Amino acid sequence: MVMILQRCIYVSGLILCLALVGCKEKDVPFVIDQDELQAYVTTVPQAVQLFRSNGMYPATSYDVPHLDAVYQDKVLSHKTFYGFDLVPLRMLDGSETPDSILYADYGIMGMLREAWVIITDEFTIETVRMFPADTVVDTTNRKLVRYGFFLKLGDDSKEYVGWVLWGYRGLEAYGGTLRPTVTARMPDTVGQYVGDYSLYTVVPRSRSSAIRRLEYIRLSEIPRINNGELLALETEWIGNPQVTKRDYPLVAFDGQNGYVTKTLVKQSRESYRDTLDIRNGSPQRYNFFFMQSFHDDEFYHTFSWCVPYQL
Repeated sequence: MVMILQRCIYVSGLILCLALVGCKEKDVPFVIDQDELQAYVTTVPQAVQLFRSNGMYPATSYDVPHLDAVYQDKVLSHKTFYGFDLVPLRMLDGSETPDSILYADYGIMGMLREAWVIITDEFTIETVRMFPADTVVDTTNRKLVRYGFFLKLGDDSKEYVGWVLWGYRGLEAYGGTLRPTVTARMPDTVGQYVGDYSLYTVVPRSRSSAIRRLEYIRLSEIPRINNGELLALETEWIGNPQVTKRDYPLVAFDGQNGYVTKTLVKQSRESYRDTLDIRNGSPQRYNFFFMQSFHDDEFYHTFSWCVPYQL
């Protein structure tokens, strides 16, 4: 009888334990859009190619002919920061955001969510400037801001919960016009495209102030060049003619011998141009020229931006 009672107690305890386990709150998986967007930017090939930070400051030296000097850059530190623009799923009072605000009307594509990912790279650069009679070492902080525009084309069960990179912007929102305009000419195809603010013409369709009204270019419309094609790059300074300072351009690109830095040849105080020998046989579909501008009469960095292209 005692043994039967012990068995009953054991079975009852086991049933109680199983019941408690069954009543335990289940872990419901959920996703965070910002995490998925950042994962997309850092892992999906086309995004990795458009938002890379390697190759911007090659270790090889480069000539600055109009200053009669040879320069060499070294990256002392580099940090990348990510910001996000999304319409929140709920209003401040806790109620669900109305569909008319949460979604943007994309016609035959339907009502879609929009998002910006803002990628900010901050570099500390040591530059050795070698002149005929002297060598100067400078340390400067330089910032580059780029934007990825995303549409949610699928539901949360899809990869990256449905977010897809739809557009690109290679320069920071700026209070005014970029000092040097940029034109890339393709002699082999007699084509050309611009590489400044005028490249970006498409704006988000959202009615929410949470999505900033920045222009972008669709990925499908990023200018296409032939693999290994020579490009003639030209810049024009368009600032106030009364200003004594002008900006000269510096460009880093994926060349035949790897990443290189080049100063465009001075035509006048306002105009610089040169030919870039783009790497032949590149496996990347997307790439860009990394542009920087400096005052021509002093070593002062004014702006950094990227001019995208696709092969």
